[in-house]
Amino acid sequence: MSLTIQDIERLAELARIEVSDAEKESFLGDLNSIVGYISEIQSVAGDSLKPAHTHINVTRPDEITVRSSEYTEQVLQNAPARRADYVQVDQVIEQ
Repeated sequence: MSLTIQDIERLAELARIEVSDAEKESFLGDLNSIVGYISEIQSVAGDSLKPAHTHINVTRPDEITVRSSEYTEQVLQNAPARRADYVQVDQVIEQ
């Protein structure tokens, strides 16, 4: 795959940058070199290479260790004010 001046102009348009004619020629050569290098790597790599290591997802099973109401009474005992099973706070939004 080889890029053209039109491709460079389209990239500049997408990037919303102005590119002079000299820059277009320079970018064209640079990007064609990059694309050629990537093509070379893809042709060499193929399916013959094995990954250096495999990733293993090690996770613990989800277990409920605390019941939601287990510490409610302890928390409410430390609250400055309470209403039933809730911490009572001053109104912060005026109506």
